[in-house]
Amino acid sequence: MNRIEFYLKYIFRSQDGGYNNWRFYFPALGLAVGIMSIVITFAIMQGMEDEVFKKLEAINLSSKILDNHFIKPNNDKNFIFTIDKKAIISNGDNYRIVNVRAIENFQEYKNARLYEFIEQIEPDLSGVILGLSLAGKLNVDVGDIIELYSPSDINFITGSPNSLKVKISGIFNFKLLDYDDRYIFTDISIGENLFETANKEIYSYLDPAELNHRYENIRNIKTWEDEHIDFIAAMNLEKLAFSSFGFLIIVISAFSSFSIICVSIIRRISEIGILRTLGYSKEMISQIYFFQSLLIGLFGGFIGVFLSKLFIMLDGSYSLTSQIFSSELLFDFKLNISNYEIFIIYIIGLSIMLFSGIYPSMYASKMPILKSLNYNK
Repeated sequence: MNRIEFYLKYIFRSQDGGYNNWRFYFPALGLAVGIMSIVITFAIMQGMEDEVFKKLEAINLSSKILDNHFIKPNNDKNFIFTIDKKAIISNGDNYRIVNVRAIENFQEYKNARLYEFIEQIEPDLSGVILGLSLAGKLNVDVGDIIELYSPSDINFITGSPNSLKVKISGIFNFKLLDYDDRYIFTDISIGENLFETANKEIYSYLDPAELNHRYENIRNIKTWEDEHIDFIAAMNLEKLAFSSFGFLIIVISAFSSFSIICVSIIRRISEIGILRTLGYSKEMISQIYFFQSLLIGLFGGFIGVFLSKLFIMLDGSYSLTSQIFSSELLFDFKLNISNYEIFIIYIIGLSIMLFSGIYPSMYASKMPILKSLNYNK
């Protein structure tokens, strides 16, 4: 009988002489549940993040030019003027504060960025496009006329804020409440008429790397990620918070493995003494219990990864996440996690389980032979 075969028989042999040792399977199952929890949590959070970022990229242009000396080149479609300013929108006695984003070449921007999110639209694009949630609160629909007020632009003749009546030419649904409830998109001509004192900002469809490569005189650039840095940080913190639950399960499983191996050593002290008299060295005794931790980690980790991959595969075919969390989710998304990330989670789980076996294996190897043989006498 070789050494590995002996280790396996020793580990799996139960007290009654059979080979159905629950003390092995219990911590392995805990590790599997922990790894599965972390992998699925990461996949859900990453899938949600990808979908949110896709929407934010559609809404926001890639780069904002902050260089004051930069002059927008004529007929260069890589750059556009925009006006972003707060206004008051009204439908009769119903008022809301909104962010108006007026964009140069709005037709092109709409077709390139907004079209897949627009639920209702009419051919006349001389008006504004607003969010579904905002339209519901104002009780308006496509084709209705609403009025916009600019509190920062006062008409010196009437003493009242500048106002402009515009037609609703479309309704979008990003399924992001901050935008669906507060944003209006329109052509820059409407922004210029409403906001007489507003400064135009220069944006580009190109990312910073491409801008620096093509235009040497542009240095100060702000990306859409920079403008949403707090939101991105909050999403990362949320991912960490949810994942900590899975790591907690792994730690509990490791502690369970530690306790079970210690109990197993105590119950088999006399057996350890017999093995020592038969010529087994301290290192071999230590290897038995360390090997048990290794097997628990490998087996539990494999089951956890297998079940996680199975869930992700089934979710892609049957949208399990959407069915389970149908009332909590604002939008559908695909679970997304790389094999590298799954491997890292597996290695972390395995390492924690191996660490839990260090002390018991060292304790077993240092047990004096005579004390072991006389333990139950």
